[in-house]
Amino acid sequence: MVEKTTITIARKRLALILIGIAALLCITSITLKFIEWELSTNSTYWYYQTVRLFNVNRETSIPTWYSTLLLLSSAVLLAITAYSAKMKKGRYIIHWWLLALIFTYLSIDEAAAIHEKFTIYFQENLNLTGHLYFGWLLVGIPFALIVGLIYLKFLLHLPMQTRLHFIFAATLYVGGAIAIESISSNLWYLNDGTSLEYSAVGTVEEFFEMSGVILFIYGLLTYISENTAGIEVRIKA
Repeated sequence: MVEKTTITIARKRLALILIGIAALLCITSITLKFIEWELSTNSTYWYYQTVRLFNVNRETSIPTWYSTLLLLSSAVLLAITAYSAKMKKGRYIIHWWLLALIFTYLSIDEAAAIHEKFTIYFQENLNLTGHLYFGWLLVGIPFALIVGLIYLKFLLHLPMQTRLHFIFAATLYVGGAIAIESISSNLWYLNDGTSLEYSAVGTVEEFFEMSGVILFIYGLLTYISENTAGIEVRIKA
């Protein structure tokens, strides 16, 4: 008989590890950027490539890959929660599935930078300046408000602890992705993102976003552990 293997996830330890990785990536990014700023024209090609590789404000970088994994992990946990709710004939099943789809899209967008296509289009057609220079904000702000309104009743039905986790997580993520992003937008408009100030603000923004997703993962794991009898995955022959 094949012995059964059980995988146990310590959610607090996992959250601390994930937030530690996020902090390390952000500190590495701004430190390398500061050294590059000090080196100025003395910087080498390979150092420039290293900075890009660890730059939280650039696509196709290690921090972007990490953010993509966090968002995709959230989508998987949401799908598991939705399926569990369906099996128990619970409420708000569609809301769980829709959240899984939203986070799947966010993970794809993080990797493929789809939102930047909106930025280029709006910049060329609306002559945007200042805090709305990143044109995707014209889509992102209404989208965040609509999702918030749609999920108001859903949030109210959740256990208090999970509700607080989700609200705080959303505040961190949206605060970084929209509020702090608008500050970055203005700085980019003023100097094409070449200032150290832009890099610093962008680093704070990315840390807020990653922290928000990590807190959301923690909240999901808490909800799953306290509201289900456990989830078992079987692979059939």
